[in-house]
Amino acid sequence: MTKSLTPEIEKQLSYPKYWERDSTLWGSVADWDLYFINEMPGSTCDVAHKTLASELETLLNHFSENSREWCKAKAIRKQLKAFFCLPEVGSMLWSGPKSHYSQKIPSNTITSAIWKEHQEAILRATVENKINESINKRKIEDVARNATSATAKACYAPSGYKIPKRPRIDYKNLDHNVDDDNDEENIDLLEQSTSETSPMQSTSETSSMQSTSETSPMQSTNETSPMQSTSETSPMQSTSETSPMQSTNETSPIENYLKKFEEAYLELDLNHMWLLKSGRKVEEVIYQFARNLPEESYLHSFIVNDIDVATKSLFSDEEWKEITTSVVKDKPKLENSLVNLLKKYTVDDVERLRDVLFEPFMPDGCKYDRKHHFDLDFINGSYRGILRLWEMEENPINDSLLEGWYEMNMWSRVIDPAFDNLNIDLVRGEGMSHASSDRKNLTRATNDRKKLGRKGDGVFRLRKDRLEFGAIEAGRKWEGKSGTKYMTDSLKICKMLKDMLNQLAIECGMKEDLVRKLQVVGILNGANRIQVMTVDLPKGYITRIQRRKVYEIAGRLSKSKPLAFALKEVLCAKSIIMQTFDIINKKDDVDPEIFLDDSDDQNGYYTPPRTVISKTFVTPKKEGIKDVINEKEK
Repeated sequence: MTKSLTPEIEKQLSYPKYWERDSTLWGSVADWDLYFINEMPGSTCDVAHKTLASELETLLNHFSENSREWCKAKAIRKQLKAFFCLPEVGSMLWSGPKSHYSQKIPSNTITSAIWKEHQEAILRATVENKINESINKRKIEDVARNATSATAKACYAPSGYKIPKRPRIDYKNLDHNVDDDNDEENIDLLEQSTSETSPMQSTSETSSMQSTSETSPMQSTNETSPMQSTSETSPMQSTSETSPMQSTNETSPIENYLKKFEEAYLELDLNHMWLLKSGRKVEEVIYQFARNLPEESYLHSFIVNDIDVATKSLFSDEEWKEITTSVVKDKPKLENSLVNLLKKYTVDDVERLRDVLFEPFMPDGCKYDRKHHFDLDFINGSYRGILRLWEMEENPINDSLLEGWYEMNMWSRVIDPAFDNLNIDLVRGEGMSHASSDRKNLTRATNDRKKLGRKGDGVFRLRKDRLEFGAIEAGRKWEGKSGTKYMTDSLKICKMLKDMLNQLAIECGMKEDLVRKLQVVGILNGANRIQVMTVDLPKGYITRIQRRKVYEIAGRLSKSKPLAFALKEVLCAKSIIMQTFDIINKKDDVDPEIFLDDSDDQNGYYTPPRTVISKTFVTPKKEGIKDVINEKEK
């Protein structure tokens, strides 16, 4: 129960009974629709969603920010904003703009079949909206490509106007003896012929989104409006002609990808899922929420990201604490010699720093040994490289700098040299991930073209091998943790790191005692900021993302933002990669106690261990202009 609902807030809410439950049971917009239509059967979809928006606004103002209830309400409001852009959603569940009934519909009429129909309606409407966007892009392309007066008129015509299609010219049979004096007459004939056809108009035999009765995708048989059903239709059911996907038996692209997500979930062993102390299984909670999401999320790859608000809202505070703190690896610690050198270089005067940098940095004046003193030399070299920026007359950091400037003048001095003493290459310049490519080509046939893997601004790859241990994503600006670049790159690099972790798990032979120790690292660079993230497989089939603090390399030397913080993060990332590399090297170590001791039960045969990883979700392919053109020309 949500005990934090005070009597004052209950008076402000129109439907407090719905919100007095635990926030994990609030569900989604679809759950609210079912509740509202049961309470107010004569209402419209628009009224239901406006009521929900008002309720959510009240809840967000009442609860403290970042609380479990506040995060859940914010997630529902984000989903509601997406639904407001799809007016077709309501026509699948709601009877019309204003439908009145003599008596209230009983509660028992809300069945599982209605729930399933409503979920499918939301999914179909999402697909329809994306197709309409592609159609509008096609119209713009035709306007730019066809320089005819008919096309020019179409630019200012209503949306219902059909843009003419430029006719194809048979150059092989072209009559070259045509009189040039009749050019104007030929142009008139050409425009007349083009006006009879339309690239966006097709018959019932060629259009995949048009019904046989020539109605719109969301229009009923009696020529009603898109949000109105026929008089013969029940309040909870639309006619067969109203289905936007009825003219074809093919499923939409999004439905196909969600079907693959369901198949990936069904492959998981229920007995080996992550069981929380509350009795709920993490994988089941994720599946129930993500199976109807219209857009790709971390959850489709069974990734638990510690900064994802939607994921956090699915669990209680105790459950979330258990997920983020269970089986946490020990944080890397720097040697005392490294810590002392970083403290020594943390000064606020450029001249003083230059004098200190030229002093010997070897402990006790011993001779330099690359095997033991490489990191000391790395710290000294990084400070020397950044010192050149600090000695400039003006602060070199500004918003006009490009991503390449930071990579060349800053990160190439702070990140790249740290890994020169390892048998691991840092592949720069949008290097392709082999782990991502291997995952995409698992089902590749002989005649299929090989798919490329995801590309990153840096990939940590074992020298002369395909094993990978981390990745880097960079950007020219830092817009905060809520910035679009930060969020999109975060999803991209998280999926890439999951592929790398799965690749290492396969390399370990799926030995669970080794797989649970594996970690890969991700580094996010936004302008002069750096953040390190770690990825592991704590329990069940879950991939967990944990982020460290964001640190800044200032454009001026100061003690408030010392370079030592950024160097410490780089050295910690290096330490994690070295630990994982050692695990991979020891995976084939033989136990002398059981050496050459075959099992009598198996007669010497090898039984593969169970799979302890989950599949990475395939990013849905966006339908482009060429896809629409090719579909119309079939």
